[in-house]
Amino acid sequence: MLNECIRYFKESKGYKRIFQQLKDKYISYGKLSGNIVIDNPEKIEVEAIKGLLGRVMEGNKIKFKISEFEKVLKESRFREIELMDLLEGYFSESIITKKEKKIEKEMSKEIFFQNIKERLKIAEEYNETAAELLEKIIRDKGSFYKHDADNTETENMIYFTIKAINFLKKSKERIKIAILGAEITSNPHYFDRGMPAGQLLLNLLFHINNMEYTKEAEKVLELYYISGIEVDTISSFTTAFGISLHTEKGIHQAYEEFIKQSEEYIITMSNLKKVIKADCKRKKVFIVENQMVFSYLCEYFKDKEIALLCTSGQLKTASLILIDMLCRKGCTLYYSGDIDPEGIEIADKLIQRRGSKIIPWCFTIEDYKLNISEKIISEESMKKLEKIKSDCFIELIEEVKNKKRAGYQELILDKMKEDIKKINWDL
Repeated sequence: MLNECIRYFKESKGYKRIFQQLKDKYISYGKLSGNIVIDNPEKIEVEAIKGLLGRVMEGNKIKFKISEFEKVLKESRFREIELMDLLEGYFSESIITKKEKKIEKEMSKEIFFQNIKERLKIAEEYNETAAELLEKIIRDKGSFYKHDADNTETENMIYFTIKAINFLKKSKERIKIAILGAEITSNPHYFDRGMPAGQLLLNLLFHINNMEYTKEAEKVLELYYISGIEVDTISSFTTAFGISLHTEKGIHQAYEEFIKQSEEYIITMSNLKKVIKADCKRKKVFIVENQMVFSYLCEYFKDKEIALLCTSGQLKTASLILIDMLCRKGCTLYYSGDIDPEGIEIADKLIQRRGSKIIPWCFTIEDYKLNISEKIISEESMKKLEKIKSDCFIELIEEVKNKKRAGYQELILDKMKEDIKKINWDL
């Protein structure tokens, strides 16, 4: 009887939109009640309603109560058939409400993460870090993963990524990202940055290192470095003068020879791999962003006990690592950059990173008056000044906003030279 009833309604296209509305209402509200409204009905739909309810619908809208539909059904030869059974038979599926779907999804999600937890326990990989990372992934509600019908791949990705982080925390040696992938999954490309697992690894490493997530290349290199992953060892570098490097075996003799010869030298990430500390004789380091300024100062202070560092613009990971090492040894770092939004931003980042160990150098209004140029700062660049956190730049920022012109280090070389001599009074 049910099949006959289903066939009766499916044979006429006039009932198609009616049944679709019945389905939509049940999914949304969990019950069959309210009105069916068909706008701009076709002739076949008007005829269908006339045959069903025994009345003619006029105008550009069909409207009737669902209870009327049920009443007609109960008064017909299909009286024993429930409307819900008819509806599911019409669509050949079990119709689930939004509420039921939500409950089902939550249960599925709970089972999904429970499976990962059990796998980690079996592998003896479930610890405080694993628990924290699982909680973060759950909190972020799919930001790092897709929870679909087939979750095997996603489950593996989360499991392997947590396992990889445990491996990094236990390892005493740096490891290349390809070797990490091969060690954990047998696939050397598994944790590549362009892969989903590579992105998840980055997100979780940023979290456990209390760093803000970013796609900025140098920040990612820094994150890899502090996490024990061997990074691109050539492109990230810094240039130094008068700074001693130390490994576990003692002072780095190659760089010490540069210091004896009073020459500047390049330090790459590869060179820093075995370096455990950095220091200088006077515990004062002068940092500049401009290579020409750096070369000039190195030449001027040749054969003097001066420590200089050149960042070559934006702070590369190699520069940051060396700066951290110098701060840990109690050195005071004087940072000088161009007086423009980018230069102030770099100085601000260093102060936020190392606090009172970083002293802004040549960032006063008087310095700005001396090194101001004709170069107009773009409106887009000026917006960066709104994000500066250090109070020491408040007056300078107001002046830059008023003048809207950049100040360059090259214009105050003599002043920089004299500043260094004043700070190191016996030179």
